[in-house]
Amino acid sequence: MILIFKLFLVLVGFSVSALVLATAFNWLELAALASILHTTAFFSWLSAYLIISLQTVYLILKSTWQQLQCYFNASSKVQRQLLCRQNRHAQLKELHTIQRQHLNNLYEAKRLKLLKTNDKKHRFNRNKLTP
Repeated sequence: MILIFKLFLVLVGFSVSALVLATAFNWLELAALASILHTTAFFSWLSAYLIISLQTVYLILKSTWQQLQCYFNASSKVQRQLLCRQNRHAQLKELHTIQRQHLNNLYEAKRLKLLKTNDKKHRFNRNKLTP
């Protein structure tokens, strides 16, 4: 990787020096040599950035490959399964609590309704008994 970066720096340095030389040849009115140096500088600049771009793509692919290998590793698979089971257990526990509260509310509502009807029934009977 360091060698590739050094090659990049050499190519950029060569292209800059070729451009400076081409400018000097233009001042000296040697258009043919200036044109050749401009083309050489352009292609060395292009190849330098192509090398850096390919190195970047390689590093990204290498990192992605390592991450995928780590993700599909057997030990990490066991960890993911364990986390999934723990989450499922927590969800079921919460669901059980909510259902229990809901049932308690229903039973309480029924009890109050029965108390209310029983109270009405006894009040009605008391009114009948008193003249």
